This record gives sequence, structure tokens and C-alpha cells, in this order.
Amino acid sequence: MASIEGHLPAGEALRRLARNQLTQVARELAAADKGANAHPTRKRLKFLRSLIRLLRPAIGEEAFQAANGHLRGAAMQLALKRHGEAMVEAVDKLRKQTDGETQLISELEAAAVEHASQAEETHAEGLAAARREIEAVRALVGDWLLPRRERAFFLEGARNCYARGRSNLRRGLATGKVQTLHEARKSVIHHLHHLEILEPIWPRMIKVWCDELGRLRESLGDLNDLEELEAQLSNPQSAFGKIESNEAARQLIAARRLRLTDRIRKRGEQLFAERPGSLARRLDELWSSWEKREAENAPGIEQ
Repeated sequence: MASIEGHLPAGEALRRLARNQLTQVARELAAADKGANAHPTRKRLKFLRSLIRLLRPAIGEEAFQAANGHLRGAAMQLALKRHGEAMVEAVDKLRKQTDGETQLISELEAAAVEHASQAEETHAEGLAAARREIEAVRALVGDWLLPRRERAFFLEGARNCYARGRSNLRRGLATGKVQTLHEARKSVIHHLHHLEILEPIWPRMIKVWCDELGRLRESLGDLNDLEELEAQLSNPQSAFGKIESNEAARQLIAARRLRLTDRIRKRGEQLFAERPGSLARRLDELWSSWEKREAENAPGIEQ
């Protein structure tokens, strides 16, 4: 997505990153108004919500809640259409694991198309509301009190998200509670974006790290989409709730859920093996070393 610039002090680099991303979101929303795909905008909004969690200990709870509320509001305005798209994708992934169950898949695909078309109807109104939310956040950025060089506040933000993801992953897998795993997914996304932001401190290693986190995020997202799909099957008002092969669809979902959970367990144990405090100290050392190298390679710039 985007990362900090080495020639700037930490606080200034993160503020500039926030401003640049908000400007890009505004441009993408304007393009979406003219028919462009809003998917990049949704991804960037997630990135921004991760970024302000990195800043949270520095800017304080009140400033964080104000910015997060607007960003969440913008994301919610685009969520309905994304939900329709997600159901189409979930059915497509179910189709790939079936063995000739053409009638069931045909029913699910038809329901997914109908569901997605209904979500499309409110998309234009959502874009306009999202733009208002983004302008509100842009007005707040200049008031954030960010320390110029003290990394400890930002490392605390990274540590907190990692710790929450680690805890929720373990509890969700131990209890089988999908809601806990859904919460874990949010923290996994934040942790992934935090590493993307800090990628310059160790580019080759962090790139691989992010690739693996991306696979974990995808599996957790697929699991969440399955739960959404199953909920739609229980809703008599939904296109999915009206299909004839309802029970067969549930069995198909249950089989895929088992595969996904096993995949999440294996990758999660590897990516979240380290204790949160140890991770924060390691990032601090890497960040410090990188800043020194950047200073040596940029004579004449005030450090």
C-alpha cells in the first residue's frame, strides 16, 4: 500500500502518509462516482484505519475515536455493495470444491447475483456520504499532536494490535467462536498494514512477512464470508433463504469451514508465535538502525 519516508522524522512521516492516503481516497471516491471500481478505496480505508491505530497512543483516545468514527462511517457506506460482491465470491469458491453438484451451485449463483444487484442500488448514495466522512477526517489531521522522533508511542500502537490479534486467534481457534475469529481478522489486517508502513526498515524480510499475513487474512475473510452466507440461508427475505437446496448448501459450507479453520490454525501459529513485547523491541531496533542509515545517506538534511 504505502510506507514511511526515511528522510523525515517518525511523526512527520506518519502524518504525511495519512494526508497522502486521505487525498488518494478522495480522488478514488470521485472516480467511483463516474463508474470506477470502489474496491481500491475500500482497501485504502482499511489501511487508514490501521494507520490511526498506530498513532492512537500518540494522539490520544478522543482524537482517535473522532477520526476512526469518520473512517468507519465512510467504510460502512461502501460495505453494502462489497457484501454483495463477497457473496458472489463465496459461492464461486464453494463451486470449486464441489463434485458435480450443479443444481445446488446454480441455485446459489442465481441467489448471489440477485443479492448483489440489490446492494448496487444504494451505491451512489453511499459514495456521496463517504466523501463527506473523508473531508471530516482531513480537517482533523493537522491537529494531531505527534512526537517528531519518539517511536515508543507508535510501537505501542503496533504492539497493541498484534497482541489483540494473537489473543483472539488463539481463543477463537480454541473455542470455535467465529465472532472471535472475526475480531482476530481485524487485528491481523491492522498488523499487516503496520508492517507495510514500516517495510523500509527491513524490506526483504517484511515483504515475505506481509505476503504470509495476506494469506492468513484471506482465509479469515473467507471464513467470515461463509458465516455471512449461512446467515443469508436462514433469512427468508434473502434470495439465499428461498433456494430449495438449503440443507445441502449448509453441508457444503460446513466442509469448507473445516478446511479453512485448519489453514488458519497452521499459519496463525507461525505468524503470531512471538510475544508482543518481543515484537515491539525487534521493530524498535530495526527502525533505529534504519534511521541511522538514512541519516548517513542524506547529508545536509536536519536530523
